[in-house]
Amino acid sequence: MISVVIATRNRLPHLRACLRAIARQTVATSVQVCVVNDGGVSVAPVVEQVQRKNPHIHFWFHDLARHRGQVYARHLAITAARGEFIAFCDDDDRWLPNHLSSLWSLLKASDAAWAHTDAELVEVRRRDGRIEIGGRFPFAWKRADLLLRRYNPLLPSTILYKKSAHLRLGGLDESMGHYWDWDFWLRLSTLSRPLRVPMATVLYGLDADGGQASSHPDSMRPYLTALTDKHGLGELPTMNFRLMLDQPDLAPYRAETRILWDGDPGLWDTGEAVTGEGFNG
Repeated sequence: MISVVIATRNRLPHLRACLRAIARQTVATSVQVCVVNDGGVSVAPVVEQVQRKNPHIHFWFHDLARHRGQVYARHLAITAARGEFIAFCDDDDRWLPNHLSSLWSLLKASDAAWAHTDAELVEVRRRDGRIEIGGRFPFAWKRADLLLRRYNPLLPSTILYKKSAHLRLGGLDESMGHYWDWDFWLRLSTLSRPLRVPMATVLYGLDADGGQASSHPDSMRPYLTALTDKHGLGELPTMNFRLMLDQPDLAPYRAETRILWDGDPGLWDTGEAVTGEGFNG
């Protein structure tokens, strides 16, 4: 079984669209989806609605009584995970149907602890009830593990890893805040280098109106300092995934990838106005 971990808060329309994309996965093994609502409006109506229409997916969800933070929420979801493999998915990212199958077929036959796909960064804007797709930017790197001490080249929604590795490493570190993922990749890399699927099976939604935390990277400086102190990384610039694509020193590490998405904005069609806050980026 693969367990998919989602932390969310006050983003029911996004969550609904995300779960629908997960339900369309073509992987030939059982899939469990573990959703933790971090103190927002109950996710029960959305999860139960998707579950009724997709009985082949196993759902588990929990509504926290108060806001505890995104890392705590993900950690709680992982405690409910029954799968041998764990995947992260942010509620405003979208998986293409072959995402899990491409990762699972590669990782299950390997001694590696983890694997990742490539992605596309997609600018999404909502205007007068319509979804507009702006820029599309391939996000693919050669040997991402070699970059980890300077940059975070791996989006959480692209990762699949073995739960046995999670247990060996002791789980996620809540003190890392926004950089919980970078911290975890550094620790996973001590077990093995990641395998790569050279296909953009993940669409990472960039808020074209600048509403994400990563749109203001300097605000994340305290968390970056905590990360660099923990791993002895030295002084690093604040950065986000979009800005990484413009860094001259990363140009030699850019990789070719297979683009799969046909550009249909329907993957972001939540069916209603999108409000609230989220964790992506």
